[in-house]
Amino acid sequence: MPDKALLVETLTQILIAAQRILKRFEPIRTSDDFLKDEAGLEKLDAITISTLTLKLYLMFVKMICRH
Repeated sequence: MPDKALLVETLTQILIAAQRILKRFEPIRTSDDFLKDEAGLEKLDAITISTLTLKLYLMFVKMICRH
């Protein structure tokens, strides 16, 4: 039986990470927006890191649910 509190906390973190990704994408209209200046590259880095974090949270949920 998975630890419900841990599962709820992890799912909350997944929601926060997904919202963060959507928020960071708001000013982006084309892929060129990432490459036109330093701010765009920083935005790309932030979205990439958030996406990787989201993937780790999802893997963690899978682990929790197996136990």
